[in-house]
Amino acid sequence: MKKKTKTKLLVKALSSEKRVKILFTIDSHGPLRFSELKEKMNIKSPGELSYHLSLLREVDMIGLDCSYGQRRYTLTSLGKETVELLKRLEGGLLKQELGVYIVDEYGLAFKYDTLILTDKLKEEYGIRGRHLRRIYSDVEGALSELNRVFYEEFELDQIILSTLLKNNLADYLTDNTYIGFRKRELDKSLSKEEEFAEVDEKIRRRVLTSYNLFYRIPENVKAFIRNGIFYISYIHEWIFKGNTLILDATQIKGNSYPLNFYNVLLFTWKYAHSLFFRKFNNALYDMHAHQGVHGVEDFLSKIFKALTLIWDNLKYERIAVEILVEKNSELGDFNRILLNRIELEEKYRGPPLIINVKNRKAVEELYDLIYNLTKKHVPLTLVNNTGKEELVAAIPHVQRIEDCKGITVIENSFNLLLPVLALFSRKDKAIAEDFLKNMFTCISELINEKRKYFQRIAPLRKLQKIPGYMDNSVNLVNTFSILGGEMATRILLGTDLKDTDSVIRLLKNFIKELEDLREKITISYTSSDISLYEIGFRALTYRAEEFNVQLPPFEHFNLLSPFSKTHRELGRRIAGESQLFEETGVPSIFTLDFTDPFPAFENFKALLSKLLDSNVKVVNLSYDFTECEYCGYKTSRYADTCPNCLSVKPYIIHYGRVIADYRPLDRIPKIAKNEYLRRFRINDVILRKELPSI
Repeated sequence: MKKKTKTKLLVKALSSEKRVKILFTIDSHGPLRFSELKEKMNIKSPGELSYHLSLLREVDMIGLDCSYGQRRYTLTSLGKETVELLKRLEGGLLKQELGVYIVDEYGLAFKYDTLILTDKLKEEYGIRGRHLRRIYSDVEGALSELNRVFYEEFELDQIILSTLLKNNLADYLTDNTYIGFRKRELDKSLSKEEEFAEVDEKIRRRVLTSYNLFYRIPENVKAFIRNGIFYISYIHEWIFKGNTLILDATQIKGNSYPLNFYNVLLFTWKYAHSLFFRKFNNALYDMHAHQGVHGVEDFLSKIFKALTLIWDNLKYERIAVEILVEKNSELGDFNRILLNRIELEEKYRGPPLIINVKNRKAVEELYDLIYNLTKKHVPLTLVNNTGKEELVAAIPHVQRIEDCKGITVIENSFNLLLPVLALFSRKDKAIAEDFLKNMFTCISELINEKRKYFQRIAPLRKLQKIPGYMDNSVNLVNTFSILGGEMATRILLGTDLKDTDSVIRLLKNFIKELEDLREKITISYTSSDISLYEIGFRALTYRAEEFNVQLPPFEHFNLLSPFSKTHRELGRRIAGESQLFEETGVPSIFTLDFTDPFPAFENFKALLSKLLDSNVKVVNLSYDFTECEYCGYKTSRYADTCPNCLSVKPYIIHYGRVIADYRPLDRIPKIAKNEYLRRFRINDVILRKELPSI
């Protein structure tokens, strides 16, 4: 009989899972007696264990240690090397199975492949030809040596830059090196916000992304962001600013109102991404009553010249103002003159107008002006406060009136991307439950982290000293937005079991549990960042590949506001949003997108009346347009050529009301733009047909 070779003996020794487990057990626990090993291996027969041990001893992987008067099995040097090799193989196989993930600027993890690296080297670094092959090979080798599953995008950039240096490609290195701070230097520089303001925006954004995502955000929160379920609005500057600042315009004192108003804006804009002024019309009315000299028309004409300069200087799209409509005949007359003055503007350059409807009859008297202003593309939002619940719509956040006291700072805006959660739920309900269960801890950690910074730079004390502002009490509020559009309504109400599955119960329970955090957080059902649509869809794409799930068509995932891309009757939409508020208390933003032919006034008025009769709390009125910068002509449709002078791009600019204000569609993310253009829009024919069923 031919004698077995050493190689065959090694193969035989490692061919059994139990023998491999014996090696790992001894490696983990150290030398073990026979009885101890038998217990840990859970082997009942002593003969079976003796057989496995004899084979391992035959190939010299284990030995007997009798130095302490007891026979203990221990690993030999070959056994230790074998265990190390098996660990490396296991890690490599696991890494191959899981893949390598790159975490992008939004914190989302997408699966790495060779095409991604090739595109990055070509498009971002401008590397071509033989250099591309050389760099590509070295970067792949570095990723393999580091043996990790997750790489942040800035880490991949560092690997590429080090590879350029290694290969003496100095020109490429110089062209692609933006900035190189150590953590301590970065922390010190970013803490001095004023010094950082003049830095190139591209570099600034890159540094802020790295700083916030990787130094400030806790590890457990990063996991949520990577999975695409949880997102922080304005994540790039999350630690440095509040989200929205809500001020009462009537609290700005002084006879020179525009100047005092401007001083307040100058003082506060750096503490938040957007500003919202409540009771703006009341402040103008009080100022006119105090002066008592000019007629209202003359007064508003002069005041608007000053305000227009302020809007232009401070980028008015960061600001929104409230027009309070209540039962007051004198204020009602003033509101009519004010809105009429805005209508007379040849080109409105002011902020979005939030019409706070507290009296039904008073707003009905303004229907004709609301109609004309909508047709002139003035950004209007109606807030229905005629019922018991009173809301403040600091678009895109909808707050309860009791949460808006003194100087209200929305310090954080957290977002749940509902379609991604639904995807997890369909794969494994336990995963979705675990995400929601741990989300409370994440929210608390983020709030505490932000407040540490606020205390360190003392913005709260500074806000209490706003020049010319009377009420100096600061109220901190956090919002939690449930994003998912029409899909979110169906899920929350459970009206479409095919789409909603078990996530209905999960989310309803989650909303109830969120109420326990009322002192720290409020719940809204709105949007806070146009790029959230892109983030949500990318997250869905990544997760669908991982779970091998077929995604519905792209246009079904509207993460911005509750309406569908396919035609759904207005009556059904309004009923769904009313029911949503009744059952959950979560207010939503209901957007009416109009197109040509624009509805007749009688139909428009009837639609607004029906909306005010329902429980739809916030209504956005949107009417897109195209403007020619060459001749100034404006048309209420999406046109590629100016009908007046036949100009084309770049003079032709398309404007859409994507969140609160009209803005050029070319300046929003491409995915979000495509989604926006697919939205279903209402014209006069459709409205006349559907009004009887609302």
